[in-house]
Amino acid sequence: MLQATPHRGFPASNSTGTTHSAVVTPTQPTPIPEQFSKSTADVKKIFYHQLLEKNFPKLCTCEERMPRFYFKYPYSCPMLPHDKGDIVILPKERPQLLVISMIRPYEALQLANNVIQYFSRPENDMDLQQHEALGDIRKVINAGLMQKLGSPYAQLAYPTDDMRALCKRLITVFFFGAAIPIQFVWDFDVCQKNDWLGFTETGFHNGDEYECITMHPTKVTIEVEMSRNRGESLALQRLSTLMHELIHAVLGKLACRDCVIRIDNLSAHGRAFQRLAMAIEKESPRLLGLDLDLGRMDGVLNDMKDVETGFNHPSVHDLEVYGFVESLGERLGLLDGSWAG
Repeated sequence: MLQATPHRGFPASNSTGTTHSAVVTPTQPTPIPEQFSKSTADVKKIFYHQLLEKNFPKLCTCEERMPRFYFKYPYSCPMLPHDKGDIVILPKERPQLLVISMIRPYEALQLANNVIQYFSRPENDMDLQQHEALGDIRKVINAGLMQKLGSPYAQLAYPTDDMRALCKRLITVFFFGAAIPIQFVWDFDVCQKNDWLGFTETGFHNGDEYECITMHPTKVTIEVEMSRNRGESLALQRLSTLMHELIHAVLGKLACRDCVIRIDNLSAHGRAFQRLAMAIEKESPRLLGLDLDLGRMDGVLNDMKDVETGFNHPSVHDLEVYGFVESLGERLGLLDGSWAG
């Protein structure tokens, strides 16, 4: 769920400690430890990462840091023998997906990586449906989409049927054109009650699942209120919210929930969400001519406060991958494992 609460910073550490002072005599100067024989800026980065490690797990469960938990059936997933080749991306072709009600066949991170590969490829390599849908979206944008989404009353300026058609085109461009049943509604009451910009939930009709995206038709964030061009900022807020919720819908329908590392990877704004949102933000200027903000950092902070996600905390390595903190990296010579996330 994408909430409208503003970012207020990292939580304070709950750990306590005792500071020991060292006696230094003029004739016996204390040597500076080698790891701190760096520039002042480097020392600050090291200290900053020490603080991060007090609040975020040092151990990372991503496929890079813990490959033994991935693609090793039945240990990595007791239900399905996932394979890295489950989805194959070829130039000018749309991959064949298995979309069956109540079955989620794909490992979450590999699914996210495949989706990114699909929409990040050059336009000349896009399949016909993807290319046509991208052209349709650009026409809709040129025909005044952002002006309509920037209206104070979105449900009047851009009705439900138009939003559903937009969802279908966006899925075709960004998410394989997967045959995922999507419903969309504007709902003031539910969103206003919970202070949400939007949310996604799984529904059932005649025994079949569908994903329903609900968005607030009038809510404006503080950032939009303070922007110089309120209409444009409001339109970007709403389109960003829609893309945010489409990620939830796609992961909710296709990503396996039985994998051992499902909590870290599939919590509301966990690794799979973050990777997709980050890539969409990167590619949206090229594909749509728009700078989207999918609320990635707010998502992390909300997960950390949400009992339903198990107060999920990303690792320090995750924060580096997401671009929220700078990696110490090889420049500081700290790849001995002691500073790895």
